[in-house]
Amino acid sequence: MSKDNQFTKGSLAWERVLAQYRASGIHIEELGEGQIRITQRELVNGYILNQRELIARARQLYPSSTFKIIPVTFPLDTNSITPEWIREQVEYYGLKPKDLMHQLGLNQSSVSLILSGRRPMSNPMRALFYYYFLCFRLNQELRAPRINAEDVAKALERVRLEQRPELVE
Repeated sequence: MSKDNQFTKGSLAWERVLAQYRASGIHIEELGEGQIRITQRELVNGYILNQRELIARARQLYPSSTFKIIPVTFPLDTNSITPEWIREQVEYYGLKPKDLMHQLGLNQSSVSLILSGRRPMSNPMRALFYYYFLCFRLNQELRAPRINAEDVAKALERVRLEQRPELVE
């Protein structure tokens, strides 16, 4: 961003960008002594930012190099990934244990023990399941038909004309 396009702290444009970041799960805090912490607290639309991307976003609002930017990437809470959660995801996406075996490189015994809760999962194993199902969610969202306002207006006009054929020229 050129110096001419920089946001002035507290301006309406600056506040809008800050609000957009908050809505995207990104929080920016002034820590004092010229330090700014930018944290991705949640994933919105499955978009994971790395440290460089977080720093770039903070620099939009704090362009001066005198500010030290402290990026904090998305912290996955692996404790929320339980056998019950995995079973719910499997059901939601219509998967079978065999799908997990083939797609995650696990043997039948491991899948069975994990799904039943009889095998404790390490943090990397919990993360594996989280990101596996995140891929399914993102694929589902990408493949979902998009509806835009123009399509809705055309469909409403067709319905109107079907109900009142006398309006057709």
